[in-house]
Amino acid sequence: MVEPKQTDVLRQIGQAWEHAQEQLADLRDQVQRTTELAMAKTQSNFLERDKDRALRNLGEAVWNQVQKGKLALPTAMKEVVKAMEEVQRKIDAEQRDIAELLREGEEAVSRRSKSLVAGKHKKR
Repeated sequence: MVEPKQTDVLRQIGQAWEHAQEQLADLRDQVQRTTELAMAKTQSNFLERDKDRALRNLGEAVWNQVQKGKLALPTAMKEVVKAMEEVQRKIDAEQRDIAELLREGEEAVSRRSKSLVAGKHKKR
């Protein structure tokens, strides 16, 4: 026969076991909700990236048509057009500067090559 003290210990162990199982089930639910939230957030991020790409492509297409004179934007967008024109001017100037630096570099290399060749001929 089981002693009352042992019965009480077994009952406490059983209760602790049930409590641990409940906590594990709660934890499992929380992990599942967190996983679902993370997956939804990731999907949302992908959709936002796709939206940004689509808007960029749309903006570039519209800007190209405006520059070609094939599309006139409403006067309410006058400031946006001015901002784009200013950015484009800066880009064009920067590209000219880069091209000039490359040309100067090529000229310097060419001069250096010619002086090296001339120097070899003088030594002979």
